[in-house]
Formats: sequence, C-alpha cells, structure tokens
Amino acid sequence: MSIDYEWDFFISHASEDKEEFVRPFVKRLRRSRVKVWYDEFTLGWGDSLRASIDRGLRDSRIGIVVLSPDFFRKDWPRDELDGLVAGGKRILTVWHKVTKADVYRYSPMLAGKLGRSSTLGINELAKQAIAVLGPTRVEFERDVFSLIERLQSGESISTCVASGLKLAHKAGEKGKDLAAFCTNEINGWNPTAACRHRTVPFYATFEMLNLADLRWQGDVGRALQYMAADPNRFKRVSLTMRGPILGIEADANRPHPMNSLATKTVPANMFFPLVRVEDFNRAVYLYADGESYQKIVRQTAAELTRRLSMMLPKRKSG
Repeated sequence: MSIDYEWDFFISHASEDKEEFVRPFVKRLRRSRVKVWYDEFTLGWGDSLRASIDRGLRDSRIGIVVLSPDFFRKDWPRDELDGLVAGGKRILTVWHKVTKADVYRYSPMLAGKLGRSSTLGINELAKQAIAVLGPTRVEFERDVFSLIERLQSGESISTCVASGLKLAHKAGEKGKDLAAFCTNEINGWNPTAACRHRTVPFYATFEMLNLADLRWQGDVGRALQYMAADPNRFKRVSLTMRGPILGIEADANRPHPMNSLATKTVPANMFFPLVRVEDFNRAVYLYADGESYQKIVRQTAAELTRRLSMMLPKRKSG
C-alpha cells in the first residue's frame, strides 16, 4: 500500500454510539499505530467541521461505517457514507445492534457487503480491520521505531544510515528529504550542501608537530591549551567534514596520538584568503580534540533520529 494517505481509516458513526462502542474501538486501533480520522481526536477548537470531514473522507484509505439504529435515523452519517462511496473508498461495515435485515432495509448495497458484528469485541474487530489494511503501514512505523532504538543504543551510525535510506525509499514521496540526507551521509556532502552537524573546530599550523616531544603526558587538554596560547603559530579554524560517514566513524573509533588528539593534513589553498598565494602548495596540519569526530557521529545520529521521527504520524492526545 502507499503510505501517502493521511489516515488509514475514516470512522463514520452516529454520536449516540460513541460511548459504548466507537470511542473504545478507535482507541484500540490507535494503540496499534493505525492512523484514524475520528472527530473527537482529529477536530481541534475552531476547526471547520464540514471541511475537516471532507478532508478526512478524501485523505483516508478505508472507511469504517458503524451501522446502528441511530445511524439509520440520521441524515449526517448518510452524507458521510455517500462521500465514501463517491470517492471509491473501500468500505468496512460494523453492525452494532442491527441485523442483516435491518441493514438491507436501509441499503441493499451495504447488506451485500460482508459486515462484522460489534459482538465480536473491539480487540477482534481491530485485528480484522488491520488485517484488511495490510501490514505495510504498521510494519513501516515499527521499522522506524526499531531504527530509532538502534540509534539510541549506539549501533554503528553508518549501518543505521544505510537502514534509513531503505526506509526512505519505502516511504516514496514523503521520504525524499530523508533519502537525500542518508545519501549525502553515505556518499559525502557536496560543497554547497548545508551540514552543520559536521563542523569541527581545529588548530591549524604549517608545522608538523612531534607530539611525543611536547611532553603533554597524554593530556589532550594540555595539548590544546598549548596551541591556544600561541595564536601566531596555531590558528583557530572550523571545518565542515563532508566525507562519507563511514570514514568519519572510522576516525571516531581510531586511537589518536596523545590518547585522543585528532590530526588531519590538508592543502593550504583550502584556507584562501587567509593563506597567501605563495603558500598554496604547502601542507596545513590540523589538530583537534579526538572527541570531535565522536561528536559528529552523535550529532549525525541525532539528526537521523529527528528526520525519522518526522516520518511518524503526529497524534493528538486522547
């Protein structure tokens, strides 16, 4: 199924049936992460009732019609039913306190559909309704939650990004932004793309330091203080690390000299206009807290989690 519908089910019912049957039935569906258009949970203060119902009829995949004596007596539910039929929606009927003969007198067309009696109980009815809906929606959201849990547990970020790309492809049009993010993380970010979660502060110098001779005793804090105290030799710069996340993760996990001091060598022309043209062919040595790479990994996990959460439906309380 497509996951582009805003709701999986539209519930058409008489208000008299809310307390005894409809409200508990809808709550049971929602506990299974099924998206339901139901007036009590969907309409907000000031919303247009007619406009909201029209949108629900249009943007729901399946209509569930709760047929009851009160439903038969009202014009409004019939309007909703007509809207479902006109929209070509699949319709499931629940017979609440009515018989097939009662349904036939109201609508021979509905009587020809195989309905389910409310006497089956809300758990069994919800189970059967979800089975008709198909597993894709529920499984998709379950996979999203599972990936978020994997990220929170500290699983390899490159592995999680690859899983995120697969989920994005399943989501179709709604997964375009997630797919673009994951693709950039896998292949590397192009120079014009914004990726603030990849920024690392470095100290830049033309000198290749002999870290062992500086006698910092493995204390990265003392090493960075040494550089900060000599701004003529060590320039404070910020670089966006645009390479594939697999390489960033490898740097984060690789032991560095001085316990956790990260080093990187880049061409001087990267720093134009801060570097003179005659120095373009020289190498610039960058030094940073090794924790910076781990911070990128954590921030990438946080950004992926945020984007995955956006794929989940926003639910109102109730």
